[in-house]
Amino acid sequence: MIKFFNKAKNLFQSINSKIKYHPYAGNYLLYYWFQYLLLYFATRIFGLKYKYSWIYDIKFIVDLRDWAFARNCYLGLNEFNDSCFVLHYLRKNDLFIDVGANLGHYTLLASKIKKSEVISFEPDDDTYVKLKKNIKINNLEKSVQLFNYALGDKKERLAFITLRNNGHNYISNSKKGNKKVNIMTLDQLETGLIPKLIKIDVEGYEKKVLKGGRKLLRNKLVNALLIEISNHCERYGDRIKDIFIVLKEFGFLPYIYNPFERDLIAFKHPKKFIEQNIIFIKDLVAAKKLLKNSEMIKLDSNFKL
Repeated sequence: MIKFFNKAKNLFQSINSKIKYHPYAGNYLLYYWFQYLLLYFATRIFGLKYKYSWIYDIKFIVDLRDWAFARNCYLGLNEFNDSCFVLHYLRKNDLFIDVGANLGHYTLLASKIKKSEVISFEPDDDTYVKLKKNIKINNLEKSVQLFNYALGDKKERLAFITLRNNGHNYISNSKKGNKKVNIMTLDQLETGLIPKLIKIDVEGYEKKVLKGGRKLLRNKLVNALLIEISNHCERYGDRIKDIFIVLKEFGFLPYIYNPFERDLIAFKHPKKFIEQNIIFIKDLVAAKKLLKNSEMIKLDSNFKL
């Protein structure tokens, strides 16, 4: 009983902190607590699929395995600063490449709100089916091209490990895994447009994805990347600093984004690195100009930035 009480107390404190200190959801604490409880009971207690109406009338469906993506239900906009960067940076008809799309957080923002062209990669077949449904219910089939592939440094087929939370699925570093996935490279992608922005979230496989896109990433027109960096790279024998070195060779330097000032701030390496999204830019002046001149994001009538 004491263990149950402590677990419930820790869960309450964790969720309350996430909502309370979120730049947007913190303004509506009770409302987003209600949204969290609806989500919790629908997915975790009753095992249902939960259809949610998100910002700008974006619809998506989540279930128990989609808990990371489901944070949008009770935070209004998860990964707030980085999501705002994507929305401030992209323009209509720009090409956005989403590597490791999951259920489509960034794909939906770019295609539905900014009217950008999107190419999305999601290797897990079950998650891919869900992503496809989210694209369909928002009528985005014409602007979003989906690939049931992972990206790497060469074309091959590898073992894949899926977890209870599908946001943490990853490519196996051995032949062991509960699935197989097809791998292609960024440089194999044939498109008439040069991507304005590439997002990479591949649970530690970043270095191989970057090496498979040498030709594309050296193109001066590819000016911005958004990459989740974590110690997961160590499972492939890589170090975090190796990823920064490869990116620097391509001309990219790391930044974090302040959406309220619309400013890119040089990223400073902490003594202890935690998992986080980092923005990499080649031409800082050009990027800042785009950000400053972008139309406002209107999350509601009182919250615009």
